[in-house]
Order: sequence, then structure tokens, then C-alpha cells
Amino acid sequence: MPVCDRESFPIYREFSKDEVKRLKDIVKTGWYQAATSQSRYLRAYLVEREFGTYSEEDMFWLLQSGHFYDAKNTFGNEEFYSEFRTAANAYVKVAKPEDQKLVLLLAAFARVHFGDPSKALKMLGSAARIPTPDTPFFDQYAKLVRACVGKPDVDKCDPNYLVTID
Repeated sequence: MPVCDRESFPIYREFSKDEVKRLKDIVKTGWYQAATSQSRYLRAYLVEREFGTYSEEDMFWLLQSGHFYDAKNTFGNEEFYSEFRTAANAYVKVAKPEDQKLVLLLAAFARVHFGDPSKALKMLGSAARIPTPDTPFFDQYAKLVRACVGKPDVDKCDPNYLVTID
């Protein structure tokens, strides 16, 4: 996600003229200025929360993209994780079962890197109770995440590790 030099604004979608007017005020707020030291994905999420135009699913994926593309500024970051947890909880309530399982697996991996192995194991247990016979990758991924519980510093548990699945 590119960032505009001016105001460190993340460019994650096109904005209408009316939205641009609002953005000019938003970037002056204390919460936005405080967020400029955080991940660009968190800033985008916070801005989008102000607009209220994204669905629960879109809000979750906006933050999950931070885990995918900005791991060093998201995994283990307390403020980012707090918002990620809120977005994941909101999305899991409205998601289809297959998507619920994926959210739980991704959130468990985030918990591993947030230093909360017991919660990660609970999430993995909840995910295991959701059948996804058409998506065997989820169960394979769950095994990989489980192997990381309590060992987030192992190479295979690094957020940027390239996973190969049979």
C-alpha cells in the first residue's frame, strides 16, 4: 500500500470529493497524528472506521493485509492487535463457517506472535470444530500454526516464511 508523503496518508482506495474534504480534517486530528507512527494499514483502518463505508469483512481484510505486507509493524504491536481483534470478532459474527475458520486460524497465528499461546490454542480448537472438507489447506495451515504455539521465533513461524503445502 503506497503512502503519500504529505500527512503519511495510506492510499488504499479512491475517495470522492466530499471524502477528500473530510480527509483534510481527519489528518489534523490527534488520533490520526498519533497513528502516523503506526502501520499504514492501521491508519487506513482507522480512517475507514471514521467513514463507516467498509463491511466487517473488508475491515478485517484491511488489517489482515497489514499482517501480510507489513509484518514488522503489525505482529506483536499492541495497538494494531487491539484493532485486529475487534475487526476479527466483528467479522466472525457475520462470516460463513469456512470464513470463520480462516479468521480463527489467522487470529491464532497473530496471538502466537502477540505472546498469548493459551488463547491461540483455544482459537485453534474452535477452528478445528468447523468442518471444511472442500478446503484441506485450512487444516494443514492449522497444524503449522499449532507448531508455532510457544515458539514464535522459530524460522518456520516467522510471518514472512514461505509456506509450501502438499
